[in-house]
Amino acid sequence: MNEIKLIKNSFQKESAILLLLFFPAAIWIAINDHAPMLWKVTHPFSDAVFGVVNQEFPGPLVYRIMLPYTVSFLHDLFPMISYIKFDFGIKVMILFGIQFSFFRFLRNFFTGELSLLGVLWLDLFIDYCLSFFLGSNIFESADLMNILFMSLALQFLYKKKLPWFYLLLFIGMFNRETLLILLVPVMLGYFRSEYKFKVVLFTVLALVIPFVGIRLAIHPASGQHFLFDFIKQNFPYPGNSENLFALKSLFRFGILLGPVIILAAYKFRKKTPFLLRTGTAFILLLLLHFLVGRIIESRLWMPAFILLIPLALETIRTIFSGKEIPELRNE
Repeated sequence: MNEIKLIKNSFQKESAILLLLFFPAAIWIAINDHAPMLWKVTHPFSDAVFGVVNQEFPGPLVYRIMLPYTVSFLHDLFPMISYIKFDFGIKVMILFGIQFSFFRFLRNFFTGELSLLGVLWLDLFIDYCLSFFLGSNIFESADLMNILFMSLALQFLYKKKLPWFYLLLFIGMFNRETLLILLVPVMLGYFRSEYKFKVVLFTVLALVIPFVGIRLAIHPASGQHFLFDFIKQNFPYPGNSENLFALKSLFRFGILLGPVIILAAYKFRKKTPFLLRTGTAFILLLLLHFLVGRIIESRLWMPAFILLIPLALETIRTIFSGKEIPELRNE
């Protein structure tokens, strides 16, 4: 009787997970089919490149120099090839690198089959996130490069190949500032005596030197782009003229990240310690995006998937492997 109850309970949990995964995915695909989500018009691809290279954009956009300068340099060498074609080739290479590196990272904790599931799940997230802009945009490519750096950095940190970890952080900061959140797992590891103080020090230097250096070298005429400018679009509250937009933003945030957050948080304290520390960095990412970002911009959440999918996969493995049914495991 007890065995039947356990099987029924396991089936209910499996069904709940499938509902949690499949229904939001159906909504993503429908939204993707109706893309763009916000923009009514598009702009020439080169506008974004020129905005950074010519320092016409405000910060922080103008400080994200890696890909705009790379595409501009390549176009100067081969002017017969358009900016968009260069971007396409770069995107293909970045996407391949993301899938390969994330698979290798997941293989530290999961079987090949489950690791492949994690990569395909990440692909689904990325495909949805790239629907935000109408057409291609260099900043989307920078967002993809961002998660490639993050995936590689986590692999080097886990393997304790620390010189490569520092180097990757240093280079990646010329692309986007998001890698700053990786200071969280390093600090947590230090407090648990996993790392020595010099690891924290070198991590801070690898992050801060390029962050400060770029801002000393580049002085956009229009100053900073935003500072809490999008609070109205992220939080509904009485008297807010953009409450409807804020509700839509929260709905899309919930559809995109809600399922993976729930799965990642399930029996959180029993997760693999390394994944637990890296997943904690999501809390900082969440606060930053809600306070100084636009949560409806799905592309900005791509780093969250690198942090949360491994934790969610641990839950999926536990539920679907029957580990919660000890009687069946012993047979």
